[in-house]
Amino acid sequence: MLPRLESRQQKTAKRFLLMLPLVFILLGFVFSVNKLAADELEELTQRIASVREEQRKLSEELDKISKNLKFTENQVSQISARVETTKKNIASIEAALADRQEKLGKQIEIRNKRVRSLYKKSNVNPLQFLFGSESPSQGAAEFVYEFSTLEQTKGFIQSLNKEIGDFEQNKRELEATKKDLENNLAKLNSLRTQLAVSKTETSSRLSSVETELKNLTSRQQTLLAEKFGSFSTSVGEVPPSEDDQHLVNPGFTPAFAAFSFGAPHRVGMSQYGAFGRSKAGQSAETILTSYYASARVEKNYPVPGSISVIGYGTIAFEDLYLKGIGEMPSEWGDPANAGFEALKAQAIAARTYALAVIKGGGAICATESCQVYLGYNKGGFWEQAVNATRGWVILDNASGEPITAWYASTAGGFTRSSADSFGKATTWATGIKDVSAAGAWPTDTFEGSRYARSPWFYKAWYKPRNKSGSRSHAWLTQDEIADIVNSTLLFGRDTSTQTHLSQTDKPNPDTWSVGQVRSELQNRGGDPINQVSDIPPPVYSNVGFTNQISFVTDKGIKTFSGSDFRAIFDLRAPGEIHLTSSLYNIERK
Repeated sequence: MLPRLESRQQKTAKRFLLMLPLVFILLGFVFSVNKLAADELEELTQRIASVREEQRKLSEELDKISKNLKFTENQVSQISARVETTKKNIASIEAALADRQEKLGKQIEIRNKRVRSLYKKSNVNPLQFLFGSESPSQGAAEFVYEFSTLEQTKGFIQSLNKEIGDFEQNKRELEATKKDLENNLAKLNSLRTQLAVSKTETSSRLSSVETELKNLTSRQQTLLAEKFGSFSTSVGEVPPSEDDQHLVNPGFTPAFAAFSFGAPHRVGMSQYGAFGRSKAGQSAETILTSYYASARVEKNYPVPGSISVIGYGTIAFEDLYLKGIGEMPSEWGDPANAGFEALKAQAIAARTYALAVIKGGGAICATESCQVYLGYNKGGFWEQAVNATRGWVILDNASGEPITAWYASTAGGFTRSSADSFGKATTWATGIKDVSAAGAWPTDTFEGSRYARSPWFYKAWYKPRNKSGSRSHAWLTQDEIADIVNSTLLFGRDTSTQTHLSQTDKPNPDTWSVGQVRSELQNRGGDPINQVSDIPPPVYSNVGFTNQISFVTDKGIKTFSGSDFRAIFDLRAPGEIHLTSSLYNIERK
């Protein structure tokens, strides 16, 4: 019996040993899935936070516009009343002028008669004049009377002339005032019209944002998280691989793809922008003060000797922590690449960011949630950059404190303000147009083909970062792009339909099919399109957003706000196709 029992134990032990690797694999998979879910939720949380911040800003903007509009309308009302009063005053003066001019004419006629009469009498011999009367005294009295009456008439004429002159001067002044008031009134009316239009547009945008936030179902949030996945915000130790979708042959025509400028948050220093600026001959200090407004580089800042890093304990700040930061490829510092000043700028930004995080005695994490610490000295050009900038820190000009020196891989030629992305307004992360002096966007950007050649500067995203996707390219068919346009048209007519506008190639019981979207659009008075024949260039804002996107269709030109189309595109586009940036373009192949 013992041998048999031993055999069972051995078999059980063998089976356990055989299953043990599988157990570890499954546990690893569970941990991996949990991490993936956490990363996706983090990305989604950022997206929702961004939408909420946009909602807050739009509410403030709408309130400001409404107040300005009310003030302008009051000004219009007041000036309109002044114009009417001035018109009445001018009419009153014109009537008085007419009366004075009539009186003046009569007095001039009287004066002329008396002058002639006096002239005749003055030509007579005074003795005849005196003795020709009933008495000498009467003759003298008549002469004096005639003369004094003439003087009175002259005085009255002078008085009338002065009154007329005064009235005419007042009239000229009132007419000048009236002209100024009417000019101001025209300007105010124009401003009132602009404010009214702006109020309508802002109200519409606010409504769209509120609807997007309200109508994102839990399943839609999950699908969006699958699309965005775990996204690396910085270059990292190895630059992102090239993936030029322009060269892809999708196997059908026409084909349409959405290209994003930059990814993802675009706040603070652009790493590829710093690389391009270094290639253009800029120093680390110039690079940093370009990206961080109202800040300066202090070269003798008293940095701590050690820092607390989560997972690593307390380690040397300069010689261990900073030399182990994995946020920029060390080979950029090779003279052949001309990027050593970019490495120096990155070292200063990393040092400053760490000081801002640990302010007050805290610890810093070693992942992208803070900045990546590899756990070892990278050496090479990176170590040289850290040594060359030892003690260099970016300080806020106002407070003299280290700033939160955000940075990311690529900004698409425009960095965004911290208020736009994180809901936290700062004086140093206000957003810039990242182009060379007197240059134009996008041709003269430091990240683009002229300098750094970032593969993320203009890219079509069809799979989550560092993951496989369900499609081999980013190109959409005619039917797919027409469905997205119809979905956006439907959303424009009824924002509550957003809950039904998820992609149709992944399970979601609330999703409407292509045909149902067309029917629902028709039910709401819309006219579904069948084909997109051309895509005009988008209308871009001067601060790095796609304001407006249009499509030439078989039912005319359809135009959407950039934010509305992006929201529906990310929900409706198949597979993992998505836009990582609010600055984007749609191309036709």
